[in-house]
Amino acid sequence: MGLLWVKDKLLLLPQHTGECSLEQLKKLSAYWLIDQPDYVTQLKVVAILLNISHRFLLRIDPESLNRLRELSLWVFEECSFTEKKLDSFSLNSKTFYAPDTCLFNCSFIEFIHADEMAQQYALSGEEKYLDALVATLFRPAKSKKQLNADDYNGDIRRPYNYYLSQIYAKEITGLDQALKKVVFLFFAGCKKYISEQFPEVFGAGGESDSAELSNSDSPYAVAQKLLAKEGTLGDLEKVQDENLYNALSMLKDIILNIEKQNS
Repeated sequence: MGLLWVKDKLLLLPQHTGECSLEQLKKLSAYWLIDQPDYVTQLKVVAILLNISHRFLLRIDPESLNRLRELSLWVFEECSFTEKKLDSFSLNSKTFYAPDTCLFNCSFIEFIHADEMAQQYALSGEEKYLDALVATLFRPAKSKKQLNADDYNGDIRRPYNYYLSQIYAKEITGLDQALKKVVFLFFAGCKKYISEQFPEVFGAGGESDSAELSNSDSPYAVAQKLLAKEGTLGDLEKVQDENLYNALSMLKDIILNIEKQNS
């Protein structure tokens, strides 16, 4: 948190999205990634970050206000995060639950489909891809029998199913767009974190573009085939259902072994 004394009052100014509340993130979603925001827009962001009214800004001296404005410019640049800010939401009497922080409880195929939808939304801005992203990550709870089973893994969400996610996506259309954008920034932050943990897999640019994965197929398709062929999981279905971090760790070892053999 950025600290600043204004008229004998200590103001706490978040310096990244991880320090913001869900309500702040929803309000900030209207201003993310605005190119060259004007002065008024910047002050609106300051008010949101400080949880104060626009009227209170008038009581702040120009020098302090300018300092607050400068400390808030990160909102227009880098605003992704990895913390689970949105635990769940309800639509049509159905509750959808979030994945874990940093996507620790996601399957490999779930991450792949979420990344594909996020990339499509970033390129086109079409709402249907954002709905599909949310529907991939947020799912209804498992049955009571599954939650009480001896092999329960702590993930309350139903197992990922591509065809069910398409049905969920139609329901997600009614979700507040601000919340959808919060999910998008959450996934972007998680993807960045994961890419940094596995540079051998994702390369310097954060994409699955390693030389070992170059092929006419998409990088993710090649990665799945490589894990099924060279890994210990066996068939493709087991690869897809494997925990994301376990799959990437195995893929990393395979890539390093290939590099060693080729050196």
